[in-house]
Amino acid sequence: MGLAYLFSPFFFIAHWLAPVLGYPADGFSLPYQFSQVIGALIWCVAGIVMLRKLLLKYFSDGVVAFTLLTILMGTNYLGTAAISTLMPHIYLFTLYTLIFWFTSRWYENKRPVNLVILGFLIGLSILIRPTEGISILIPFLWGVHDRSTLLERVKKIFQSETLVITFLLPLILVILPQLYYWNFSAGKFLYDSYVNPGEGMDLLPPHTIKFLFSFRKGWFIYTPVMLFAVYGFYLLFREKRTIFWALTVYFIINLVIVSSWSNWWFGACFSQRGMVQSYSLMAIPLALVIDHWGKLRSGIKYFWFIILSLLILLNLFQHWQYSFGYVISPERETAAYYFKTFWKTSVSPEDQKLLLVDRDMTRDEFMKNLNKYDQRVLGTIDFENRPGKNIIVGSEDTLVHSGKIAFRLDSNCIYTPPVEVRYKDITKKEYAWIKASVWVYPTYDPKNNPTNFVILYTHHRKAYNYHALEIDNLSPSLTPGKWSKIEMYWMTPEVRSGRDVLTIYLWHVGKKPVFVDDLVVEAFEPK
Repeated sequence: MGLAYLFSPFFFIAHWLAPVLGYPADGFSLPYQFSQVIGALIWCVAGIVMLRKLLLKYFSDGVVAFTLLTILMGTNYLGTAAISTLMPHIYLFTLYTLIFWFTSRWYENKRPVNLVILGFLIGLSILIRPTEGISILIPFLWGVHDRSTLLERVKKIFQSETLVITFLLPLILVILPQLYYWNFSAGKFLYDSYVNPGEGMDLLPPHTIKFLFSFRKGWFIYTPVMLFAVYGFYLLFREKRTIFWALTVYFIINLVIVSSWSNWWFGACFSQRGMVQSYSLMAIPLALVIDHWGKLRSGIKYFWFIILSLLILLNLFQHWQYSFGYVISPERETAAYYFKTFWKTSVSPEDQKLLLVDRDMTRDEFMKNLNKYDQRVLGTIDFENRPGKNIIVGSEDTLVHSGKIAFRLDSNCIYTPPVEVRYKDITKKEYAWIKASVWVYPTYDPKNNPTNFVILYTHHRKAYNYHALEIDNLSPSLTPGKWSKIEMYWMTPEVRSGRDVLTIYLWHVGKKPVFVDDLVVEAFEPK
């Protein structure tokens, strides 16, 4: 509920204004929308103002101005603030700036009020995203520059119970309503709402290389100015070691966390939005680099500032390509497509063929291009040699499609045996199409006696990408008392792991018998 805290003042203003202005007070009408965007703008400006104050403690006004210009116009902060306005990153950017500010204030004057505010800010950050708990490293490591100062800091924490309570009490208090809500709603004080096994943390190994360098969404590809900030950590170690470890340890752990998410490209966004909140931290090493350039000889100095200016212009143009020109793809970018459309303001159908596969492709589009795929069988079940009460035998019986045995589904046996295949055994390509077919003999109208064709993937035996399609929708001509072939086509999803398992079976929801035979699963790989 962290964002709800930050949204609430603007929500209640809109709630008061809506009926006055003739709009419904329903939480969704125009005053609410405007108030939240204005609120986000206020948080955005507050973060920039506070970051300027923080940077002025270490650098000249000119260096700070160049640094802020680079972050605001040369990174994906711009698109996140202007377009993805109500996502958490801009709010976290401001909160991190305030955490840095009150950390430095605490170590300057040791006033308890700064520690109280720090606890509140870190608690609020955790309520926005639990992984932001790593922000506690900043006040913990601030001023630590070697082994002896680290040991001294640990010793002081264990000896200063009052200070620890002063910090932890506001942190816990701000989190308590969330714990109460979880316990009230779910019966647990700690509840993990990320229940989709198809997405999660993959720490071993993380996806850091793709996160940084992939043309699909690589941070250094689409936000190259931050390479200067990364170099700035070297200068930070050399010149400002008292804050080096606080910033560097946070940066490394944060990078590992955000790049360990299985959906490492973070959906539809420009560059890596998961890094935006850390820009307030990276402003210090970036400012060090700009300050260093200002002290170089004129020719070299101008060279680097020209490079910086070109990268800012590139960022502005590519933001236009992404947001308004629809040239840069939100999720399907490739290296070939990137270079083909680098300076373009529009793209052709030929250009779009270089993108990653369109996962909204329809079955009809796929069927029109079958000659571009290699076909092979992944698994079959003919139900022969499977004795049991729900299997019927009779080579002359009309209820057998082929062979001597078919499978009976009824209220006592609602599932067929499944075909199961690991994803790595399906394809090594970007994707494949799956075709599942089965012969079905309904004894009653399938609309009133439904049976589902089920396809799903499992990660560590937990299901995701689950689809259950009624067979009468797959074959409208399906009639009782007659064998009919049912076919289902499905493109493979973005699976979490090559070890994930594709499972296909039939699930009988009705009560009257249905007979099935010859379940076949095939893969169509792009050539």
